[in-house]
Amino acid sequence: MKTDAPNEFIWAMIQHLVKKSKESTSNNSKRQSHIQNILDKNFDYKINDTLIKEEPLSKSKNLLRYQWNPEQYWGPKSKPTTKRTNNNDEICTNKSMKTV
Repeated sequence: MKTDAPNEFIWAMIQHLVKKSKESTSNNSKRQSHIQNILDKNFDYKINDTLIKEEPLSKSKNLLRYQWNPEQYWGPKSKPTTKRTNNNDEICTNKSMKTV
């Protein structure tokens, strides 16, 4: 797990999860003493694990999940090309010009 949280907060979270799972210390004699010492500490953090349901910002503004396209055929266009004539190898970029 990657986090910037302090170690005390991580241990407070683990302690909260152990208490929440209602695991009793007397039933689990396999638990190592150093882990038990950490779990018995009182940390300064209060863990609140209630879920808060928030609406996304787009819903509060009545926006669609997938917005409409700004214009028809708005995506990537075709690659620009140039036409060469066989006469003098001149580049003909004007489509209205006729090559002989």
